[in-house]
Amino acid sequence: MKPKVIKNKCYIRHGDKYLCKYCNKPYKENVTRMATHIKKECTKVPKYILDNFSSTNSSSFCTYFEKPNEENLNTSCISTNSTCKQTPTFVFETKNPKDSCQKSVLNFVDTMSTEEKSRMDKLMARAIFSSTTPFSIVENTHWLNFFKALRPSYTPPSRYVLSKRLLNDEYERISFDVNNQIKNSKVYGIQIDGWSNIRNESIMNIIVTTPKPFVYKTIDCNTERHTGEYIATELCKVIDELDRNKCLGVVTDNASSMKKAWILLQKDDRYKNLPTAFYPCICHTLNLLIADIIKLKSCMEIEKK
Repeated sequence: MKPKVIKNKCYIRHGDKYLCKYCNKPYKENVTRMATHIKKECTKVPKYILDNFSSTNSSSFCTYFEKPNEENLNTSCISTNSTCKQTPTFVFETKNPKDSCQKSVLNFVDTMSTEEKSRMDKLMARAIFSSTTPFSIVENTHWLNFFKALRPSYTPPSRYVLSKRLLNDEYERISFDVNNQIKNSKVYGIQIDGWSNIRNESIMNIIVTTPKPFVYKTIDCNTERHTGEYIATELCKVIDELDRNKCLGVVTDNASSMKKAWILLQKDDRYKNLPTAFYPCICHTLNLLIADIIKLKSCMEIEKK
């Protein structure tokens, strides 16, 4: 089939360009390139049209260019020797150039589906949470202008949505991932430490290593004292939650309350026969050792010199 015939039948002229009738892709007048698009590139060309490209008869291509439709079929009967022959005439449907232009313009308008908006909100929330960025960033005029320039159709979540639904969703996602990785590990260890923050609030962190470290739990101890009994109770909860038979060791600092927690667990019938070992933190031990050394009289004399 000649490329010129394909151009006339498969394209609509629009200004100085030609639009493909099936996918609206614009082309300048280049019949060879336009024919190649219809034959090999356009995925919306009907099969019954492609099947007729091999025909060398241009009229045959025109006859089967559009799929026969009973409403568009006019027949005339010619009687010859008592034989009736039907000659079909097909009406070709052409697209309105105005409609094609409107569809082409819409391709340049930035739009966003509900699913994509949800995905963008989660990614932004994760970036804010992981970098400890203030939630007020989503109300800052300059940041909003930046997002509008970057992606006009995207509106960041409100501060309320960020601090409620998105924060809860991210917490549940991370908790599920952490618990799943610890559950699938063959063994694990526990590291525990307590301190007071700048507001003098008592905090206790529990880290689980598989050996990859995970922040398993952060405990607000404002209503509890860091006694050996309290620490032992919290350790028991974690060990039982994660399978006591897989716990190989517990690391704490050298505080007397921590050491007392060791003794309580070692005497507990549930844990005394397990392969769980208790270790003091080597860094804390070295700090205490250096502090004791510099208190020696000989060291103090050296320091004075």
